[in-house]
Amino acid sequence: MPVELVFIVDDAAPSFFTVKPTGEAVPWGKVAEHECAKMKWDYPEVRMEVMTLQQVAARQDTNADVALVIGVQEPAQVEALQRLALQRNANAVVTKECSSSVTQQLERFGGFNPCSAWKPVPKALDDTLFNDSRWVVLRKVREICAEVWDRHSADDMLFALQCYIDAFSTAELPSVRAVTSTDETGLKEVPCMCSNCAKEMVDCFSDPVCRAALDCLNSCKGNDQVCSYRCITSFETPAFEKFVLRILQKHNCMGNSTAVPDTPDPEAKQSFRGDTLTHEVAEVLLQGWLGLSA
Repeated sequence: MPVELVFIVDDAAPSFFTVKPTGEAVPWGKVAEHECAKMKWDYPEVRMEVMTLQQVAARQDTNADVALVIGVQEPAQVEALQRLALQRNANAVVTKECSSSVTQQLERFGGFNPCSAWKPVPKALDDTLFNDSRWVVLRKVREICAEVWDRHSADDMLFALQCYIDAFSTAELPSVRAVTSTDETGLKEVPCMCSNCAKEMVDCFSDPVCRAALDCLNSCKGNDQVCSYRCITSFETPAFEKFVLRILQKHNCMGNSTAVPDTPDPEAKQSFRGDTLTHEVAEVLLQGWLGLSA
């Protein structure tokens, strides 16, 4: 049966994830298995598998829409991957943590080859003239996934995998569409912000630290909530905390949406620091350490 994505890894090669408290590196094989299990929580219909470099030699085809090659360093190993018909059957071949020579020989995103020496037009001109072209879309998919991968977190890695699957297979993943559908704040967000958050907007624009926070948020791609959260926690001033609470959390003017997973389903917390968890205490926990009033 075809699969949407296949990991091809040296199962013993160390990843950038570590075991706490020892600091021992987790092998890429274990990381790949973990990501496959996490994908099942969100999209049980998506099929993923893990292949080791040893298994590559015995296979003739990955039978996958996306091949994700991790940690390959030696050019000799590329020959085995090419014999596996990656270049013919996979819609995309993605390389991560590989040597530059391996990446140049293998990486491909549909018809877009990021390592090609020939560039049709400079990037800025391409963005202006061909913003809706498939070539530009594929390049943007690569850029978004590279950014979240470099955060070195399991959740960001999972999102990158979902982006690859959504872009290069027949599977449609709503969570990916919700996050990548908007590139910047537009006119449709302004009425919500002005009608519900006018005072907070004025206070924020009057504060230099708060303005810096807005610049940080504006640099986040689409509705990238991880990027937004990092901006929020990097500029914890009273003006910005009030601004964020009203615009992002209470009124959701940016239209962010993430479905709450059905599993795992932990029991709701009933107490905090030995006392009953009241609505007021929950508000303080939601707003952060500044403990702002609603």
